[in-house]
Amino acid sequence: MRKGLAVVALVGLVAAGVPSSAELVYFARGGQAQLSATSEGDEVRLETPDGPRVFPRSDFLAIVPGHRPAEEWAARREAASGRGTAEARFAAFWWALENGLTSEAVAYLGAIKSEGTNHDPTSRAASAAEALALTCPDPDLERVRARLSPIRFREVRSAHVVLLHQVGEAEAQERLDVIERVVRTFTLTFAARGADISSPRRRLISVYFAERRDYVRFLRASGAGAFDDTQGYYHPGLHAVFAFDARSTEEHRAGRRAIANRAREGASRSELDHRALMLDLGRRTTDLGIAAHETAHQLTAESGLAPRPDDFPTWLHEGLAAQFEVVRGGRWAGFGRANDLRLPDWRTIRPRPRLVPLIRDAGFGHGYRRDLYAESWALVHFLWKTRPREFLTFLERLRTPSPDTQSRPDRTLKAFRAAFGDDLGAVEAAWHRDLDGLRTPLESSRPTGDWPVGVTRPGPEN
Repeated sequence: MRKGLAVVALVGLVAAGVPSSAELVYFARGGQAQLSATSEGDEVRLETPDGPRVFPRSDFLAIVPGHRPAEEWAARREAASGRGTAEARFAAFWWALENGLTSEAVAYLGAIKSEGTNHDPTSRAASAAEALALTCPDPDLERVRARLSPIRFREVRSAHVVLLHQVGEAEAQERLDVIERVVRTFTLTFAARGADISSPRRRLISVYFAERRDYVRFLRASGAGAFDDTQGYYHPGLHAVFAFDARSTEEHRAGRRAIANRAREGASRSELDHRALMLDLGRRTTDLGIAAHETAHQLTAESGLAPRPDDFPTWLHEGLAAQFEVVRGGRWAGFGRANDLRLPDWRTIRPRPRLVPLIRDAGFGHGYRRDLYAESWALVHFLWKTRPREFLTFLERLRTPSPDTQSRPDRTLKAFRAAFGDDLGAVEAAWHRDLDGLRTPLESSRPTGDWPVGVTRPGPEN
């Protein structure tokens, strides 16, 4: 969804001396976040995943009101219901799903169905929601437990996930909730689009190490040592996701040491709180984003979207998973959004990415490359948003068994041409134009040189 944004400076928000709320915050010391905020007097209260934090008003360059999907939802739902068309109601459901409001989307879907509809996407999504309403049994965990021994893990469950973890109860529940929402969103998304997939028949296994070193040792002992430089990994043989707490990385520990050093040097409480908030939000962006990304890989296999790993090329696997990895303000933001991490990487690629080499998986297989992952995210985002029918046709061609003896790169390119046409130059040009105009919410509203006059130019946002 793209829209113009009226960007208002913080001084304008609090001049009247009354409470105001906002969601995009820009700190004077550097850093920005998408968090709910309330300004009153000389203080700003930010609602963070770990609870409220209060800062002096002078700590902010700007606070931009709005950008609260949860608060927008009631009005959107009412407006869609008032228009009375199946298309309008489905569009509202889809908006909620895209913005991470999974429970709200499912509840609204139930209301739509009760009214009766002949709208195929709605009917498909409703059928998927009914299947998701069933709690899954546990998988056979003994094989995974045996591989993890002698390291001990606690367990926590949701309807479709069992999480083996080594962190606190609240942290484990936060991670479990994100994974469960990804499971539901992934299933509803592809079902509504018309893909022939199944909801989980058994709980998905996810393992969360407290320490990176234990994660690395496990991968090497499990024949996956080639991936020991990753932060998360879906093991197709064990049908399980493995990841580790980002707080065990040297980067995060260095950040904690820097805060402790500034405290000894007499830094202000607001500076220390700012540093701690930025560090924690960055950690959640990594941890929860990886949880969502790897779960999407897991679901691609377990749902039957791509029953065999070689059904899809690497760029498609990674591009699909990256649609689910966006975390904003420490909270999962849904699927298909402008990716706050991949989009900046995309912009640095020179020369401009070429379509055909990417389709043929050129460059993959030589370790992690940020440029290729950014290209993969960008291409899937473009195709999903602008040509969803052709994209689904492409997926169906790849996942359908064929006697074709062509190599996978040739087979992928053939399927792409069959779905999108032979004029790949036009597809490439449209891809570049679309990504060149894409902005994240924080980019669209970022303070400019004339801040804080009051209003900046509207910018496209996703």
